Amino acid sequence: MYLMYKKILFIILLSFVFAQHNHNHDHSLSDDGYIRCATDELEQELQLLNPEFIAKRDAQILKAQQLIRDNPEWRISNNSQNTIFIPVIFHVLYFTSSGNLSASQIGANFDQINLDFSNTNPDGDEIPSAPNPSDASNDAGIDYSYQAVRGTHNVVFVGALGESSGSQLIEGTTILRYQIDTSTVSNLSNASNLAASIEPDQSTWPVNPNTQLSGGYKDGYLNIYIAPLTGGLLGQAYLGFPECVVLTGSVGSVESPGTAGNYSRGRTLTHELGHNFTFNHTFNSGNCNQPLWSDIPAQTQNNRTANIYEWPTGSGNFYGRGGVNSCISTTGKGDQFMNYMDYSYDSQMRMFSEEQALEGYAWAASRNWAEVVNGVVTQVSSSVSYATPEREFTVEVSFGEAVTGFTQEDIVLENATIVNFNSGDGVNYSFDVQAIEDGEVEVSIARDSCVGVESGFSNLGSNKLVVIVDTSAPEVGTVDIGNIQDTFYITSENPGLNLVLKNFQDDVSGISNYYVSVGLSPTGQEIYPAAPFSSTFISIDESNLSGLSDFQQYYVNVFARNLVGLDSEIVSRTFYYFGSLIGDHDSDWDIDFLDYAYFIANYPGIDIAPVTGSAPYFFPNFDGISDEKDLNMFQSQWNWSLNQQSRRDEPNYTQSSGPGIRPSLRLVNEQLIVTFDPDASTSQFYLKYAPDDYDIDYLSSNLNSNIVLNGNDYEQGIIQMEIADYSFNRSNPIELTFSFENNTDTYDFLKYSFSTYNKSNQIVAEGYDFLQTAPSSYRLAQSYPNPFSSGGTTIEFDLPVTESISMFILDIRGRKVKTLINNEQLFGYQSVMWDATNDDGENVSSGVYFYQIKSRSFNEVGKLVFVK
Repeated sequence: MYLMYKKILFIILLSFVFAQHNHNHDHSLSDDGYIRCATDELEQELQLLNPEFIAKRDAQILKAQQLIRDNPEWRISNNSQNTIFIPVIFHVLYFTSSGNLSASQIGANFDQINLDFSNTNPDGDEIPSAPNPSDASNDAGIDYSYQAVRGTHNVVFVGALGESSGSQLIEGTTILRYQIDTSTVSNLSNASNLAASIEPDQSTWPVNPNTQLSGGYKDGYLNIYIAPLTGGLLGQAYLGFPECVVLTGSVGSVESPGTAGNYSRGRTLTHELGHNFTFNHTFNSGNCNQPLWSDIPAQTQNNRTANIYEWPTGSGNFYGRGGVNSCISTTGKGDQFMNYMDYSYDSQMRMFSEEQALEGYAWAASRNWAEVVNGVVTQVSSSVSYATPEREFTVEVSFGEAVTGFTQEDIVLENATIVNFNSGDGVNYSFDVQAIEDGEVEVSIARDSCVGVESGFSNLGSNKLVVIVDTSAPEVGTVDIGNIQDTFYITSENPGLNLVLKNFQDDVSGISNYYVSVGLSPTGQEIYPAAPFSSTFISIDESNLSGLSDFQQYYVNVFARNLVGLDSEIVSRTFYYFGSLIGDHDSDWDIDFLDYAYFIANYPGIDIAPVTGSAPYFFPNFDGISDEKDLNMFQSQWNWSLNQQSRRDEPNYTQSSGPGIRPSLRLVNEQLIVTFDPDASTSQFYLKYAPDDYDIDYLSSNLNSNIVLNGNDYEQGIIQMEIADYSFNRSNPIELTFSFENNTDTYDFLKYSFSTYNKSNQIVAEGYDFLQTAPSSYRLAQSYPNPFSSGGTTIEFDLPVTESISMFILDIRGRKVKTLINNEQLFGYQSVMWDATNDDGENVSSGVYFYQIKSRSFNEVGKLVFVK
């Protein structure tokens, strides 16, 4: 019995939850104020409030899935499926006569759902069949081509008494009308409750003994409520259960629209019935790697204003534009926004997919529908399941019982002629048809063509057998390698192959797969054997290309195969593979200090020149000699890598490592001298500074047999030097000299990083430290504490250059009391303490004293007070 009678408490709770939901939930409104659907919210609430209903519903869905497994031929062709007749009842809820929808408007929507589910809706022919061209006026290059995956449900919606067209729907039986005492209906539960609690205006149905009413939900039928839904809601449905509600103004068809603006062509009912047939929204993917169906790309956001457009105008070529395309970077395809289960406007809803149609048919086949259609079942089939390259093929006709009166004239053909008709045995017949031209051949048997011998009923119209005849191979297109570097190269830095296929075309049967191979010739498969792909965006992982060798030329070979198995010509694209760079010892695609240290430690002995080509894609033509050409080659690669890899960032060294000593830095006479550990044969020095505050420039090294790699950038304030002694016969440590001018009057500590390796390519020292700089002017500070009585007082002073200075303590008469500094070479920030004693070590008396600093460039006096 219907859910309301078994779960009264559930309905009360559900109605309450919906009322709260509609009040609090932030629905996404269309631009014209409509909410496309609230089925997802209903499903969540049922999961919470009625798990028993969910369990029964899920069991029904599992039954449908088992039918698919038990009937694998359904997946190959729906020609193998028996037509299912689904009886429909329309429950019209109205408050005033203006909301009491006419039978003709309801009939128009009835005809529309039959067109939409049978895939015979004329506007479906405009679904794109090819990706947008690269020069398209909108969404250039995006692939919205879904014409080839349009799905057909082998179901027919009929009235409660078997009516087959909208104009035949019977009032009081297929159409039940209820005048309600409220101007709005909140949701499906509310609509169902109202229909079950009011006697219809006219009814031929028996009275329910529990309610003493004849209206409401009817088991075995598809129950559709038409109601004045509130809050802009267009519709709602049970997922996998035959009951839904749609807004009154949404009822109509493409030819006879309703009043709900962009949602008036009857596609709201198609959408909600899709939910009844178990379909979720296309945008309900958990993420971009989880498509709900194999022929619908994953989608995480809905579409509303995406649309199909003709380009150029009048050409008959249709493409898509305006898709949200939330997963295009993963799927390589634009959204299937024209699917009935998205949120697009009615004018853009055009299709279910093949996978959806298969699941929907299985759900319909799993249910027990009321038998309202009497007649002899007629089935048309062929051993040619879907498409063939042969112009002629055989068709079989079978009737549910022996019939009389069936002749060749009862066969309905499109694009074909009969070349041989077998009279048959009354139950089974066969005949051969020949296609007039390449394209779809349609074969069906008209209704009322013959009469069953036993039942006396006329035959029902058969299913429509559709076979594509295609005798031509696909047209070959082009292939681009998306991750190719500098036109010709694939590298280990960006490995694998990302292919983009364009302009492959088959206008008749369509392309089923693209086959890709990689080899040493235009037909070769030595590296990657030919494998099929369905998308025009193809990624081949580097793990499948492990056979690639450095500096070798390879061919990517592609051909297309259409649905009948004919292949296009092969198109090839060449590339060279560079798994490593010349001079890149650690193969990290960066010629850096580690490669430099290795090179020097093994020189002479390393041969990396001469070469052909241009940086960094050099092809080896080595001469077997290790000489200056190899040194110059390494320097060239190092310079290229520095510019390409942004290696001007500060090295990420720990503060100190290695057994050796860190470099010594000295500032003398406006020069910075950097001296490395004596054991270092290869050294790196990196210093970052503010270019407005300092002028620093490399001057020289103390080496004769050396190679200096200079990455200094004075505009950015970077000193980046790598230097090596490749003779290994020096007696002094490596030393670098820079000019150094401080333009400020403040102290600074410049961080520098260093790394050194010995001739055995072992680390000597590595880390970072700070260079203390001096201001650009002299300074003598006030001593502290002042006055002082014990513990001494400290005197600070600054020297911008290294020079000899002296400092004295003088008494109030100018007599020298104590020499604190006597002609010493000092530089930078300095301090000295006076302990209130004279040169003889005796304590001085309380009083005022002076401290004086003297050099060739600086002479200044300060005053202090000593109190015992």
